[in-house]
Amino acid sequence: MKSIQSPKSVLLVTLAALGLAVAGIGGARAESTRTVTPEGGVWMIVTHKVYDYARWRPVHDRTAAIKRGYGWKKCAVFAVAGDRNHVMVMEQFSTLDRAQAFADSTELRDEMAASGVSSQPEIRFVNALAGEP
Repeated sequence: MKSIQSPKSVLLVTLAALGLAVAGIGGARAESTRTVTPEGGVWMIVTHKVYDYARWRPVHDRTAAIKRGYGWKKCAVFAVAGDRNHVMVMEQFSTLDRAQAFADSTELRDEMAASGVSSQPEIRFVNALAGEP
């Protein structure tokens, strides 16, 4: 498996359909005058393909205790275009620094290798805007 790209080199995007905006890292700025809600934390969004979703999911779920050590709060998993072997994982962390630390961790690389991730992951970090649902 290829190594995960450094979060500093990952493209930050706005996900308007989800009511999310770019996290302010590396000089990036959300195009809004609203402030970011501190209680919402930061979402790490990882998109990648897996060989077999049924094999991937239990390995992913077993890492919750490890992720809590990085300030992890919760997770949601989606199939991209209805393909269960192409997943988008949204995980909420308490801070951007802690989310980036997990993204750079050997624990995440080990999880991806053990669970059968078959493509280079794309990782993004976003925050909810104040006043958005």
